[in-house]
Amino acid sequence: MYLTDDHIMHWVNHLKAGGVAIAPAEGQYGYVCDPFNEDALKKVMKLKQRDASKGLIVLAADISDLKYICPLLTGSIKQATKQHWWGACAPTTIILPAKENLSPLLTGGGDSIAVRRAFIPYMQGYLNAWKTISGHGLLVSTSCNISGQPPVIQAEKLPEHEDVPALTVENALSGKPSRIYDPTQDRFLR
Repeated sequence: MYLTDDHIMHWVNHLKAGGVAIAPAEGQYGYVCDPFNEDALKKVMKLKQRDASKGLIVLAADISDLKYICPLLTGSIKQATKQHWWGACAPTTIILPAKENLSPLLTGGGDSIAVRRAFIPYMQGYLNAWKTISGHGLLVSTSCNISGQPPVIQAEKLPEHEDVPALTVENALSGKPSRIYDPTQDRFLR
């Protein structure tokens, strides 16, 4: 299913109904779901066979969407977020303070959350489509390989799951994961 308007609308409606789907990110394909749907989060963890203590990355359509998952960002954390999202030359996931009411599946049980702004135009497209349906531009995104296995970078190698629709792109993705930056330590973790 390529990134046509009809496919994207079917895909976002599936997510709104509590489903899990697959989408291309910058470097690899990932499982995506609504970060506020606990059942969908559990499905992602089961499909990926991921340790719940690791938490998940959340994609954001825009910095304004952070209000749903983070307390008000101030000072150096706000500045670092702006710098590493809009001034970045590569996709960057930032470790930010998490609101207390978030699922421990998102945070790994900690007090922070990993968030990345969409770096590629097609990602912004599907996040904006999701935002029109959900009211927020946030989606969980974790590589759709089983934990410890190589990432999936080609549409034809996607895992086949009943009731997990996929958005795909024609060419292979780069295979590179995003950088991870922790503003509280002012350093890259990856």
